[in-house]
Amino acid sequence: MYDTFSSFSNTSGGIIIFGVDEKNNYDICGITNPDIFQKKITEQSLMMEPKIRPIITICEYDGKIIASAEIPELDVFNKPCYYSGKGKMKGSYIRVGDADLPMTDYEIYSFDAFKYKTEDELRSKERIDKDIFNEISINAFLDKIISVKPNLINLDRDTILKMNGIIDKNNYPTVCGILNFGKFPQIFSPNLDIVAVRCSTNDYGIEDQNGIRFLDNKRLDGTISEMLKTIL
Repeated sequence: MYDTFSSFSNTSGGIIIFGVDEKNNYDICGITNPDIFQKKITEQSLMMEPKIRPIITICEYDGKIIASAEIPELDVFNKPCYYSGKGKMKGSYIRVGDADLPMTDYEIYSFDAFKYKTEDELRSKERIDKDIFNEISINAFLDKIISVKPNLINLDRDTILKMNGIIDKNNYPTVCGILNFGKFPQIFSPNLDIVAVRCSTNDYGIEDQNGIRFLDNKRLDGTISEMLKTIL
């Protein structure tokens, strides 16, 4: 159950039902030994990192014993939850529809970046100079920020850009600066774009009556504002 424990913990939680035969029209087949069942569920939950505490319920239905294990969603600061036997990069899963899917490196990194307050947007791009910036956009930004904070007019242009994370202390553009004011940001950061997916149903990842989940997808490039305008 490691994959499902992980995916439920990392998504919205969930309940696993035992003693029901999904492949046989959901017939009630029951479980044979509730004590052993609880022991195995507990043992597996302790193999997760961080450890989880399933809420186990056992009841009798139509003369047979069925059970459930409710897996709560973890607090975002404790995600991702993963099977310690595989490690974080291979043992972390996320729930999509009715499937437990391995988390991507980016999804795992996103949790860690949030947890440790990583400021990726301030990373420098030292092989690029300020010529990458769209001067019209930069000047419009400077005019707007000075109109809001008039005292900034006494500072030089580069100082204001450094204060706002657009360039670093050595005047190299940052990821923030490139994504907001670059002439074509994806030349230097090809993965920092938006991928729009058209689903076949109203629920992401759920198949339609023909077994199809996704109908189309499109990759959107440009600055953050350009990408948002394309979406809207």
